[in-house]
Amino acid sequence: TDWTGAVDVAKVFGTAAPAFAYAVTWIHAETTLNHRSFTFQADDSGWLWANGHTVAHLPLDLPREAHRIWTSAPLKKGPNPVVIKLTQNQRFWGFRFDVVDWHWQGRRGDVITGLDIVEWPK
Repeated sequence: TDWTGAVDVAKVFGTAAPAFAYAVTWIHAETTLNHRSFTFQADDSGWLWANGHTVAHLPLDLPREAHRIWTSAPLKKGPNPVVIKLTQNQRFWGFRFDVVDWHWQGRRGDVITGLDIVEWPK
């Protein structure tokens, strides 16, 4: 990630266009949640899935800074897969995904943490 917390996909794959890339991670919920808030930014177009459900779709090729969405998704207790798909059409490409931890969220026992790759379900 860079200093803003964004993943610069160009550092991994270069800037050849057109192209697309997927990023996968797992997050752990301490309890079942009907919704948990996330922010998602994509450069260029982007899709966000959690537990196989579409959480966000940013269909326009815009810079990441102009493409921020606040959304939510249900999470089950334990590990939850998160998948991001990005397209590359011009110049930069990357994304930022954050679990929102403000106000009441994270203070009622609904803490969300990342899982190290060695802890991912098989």
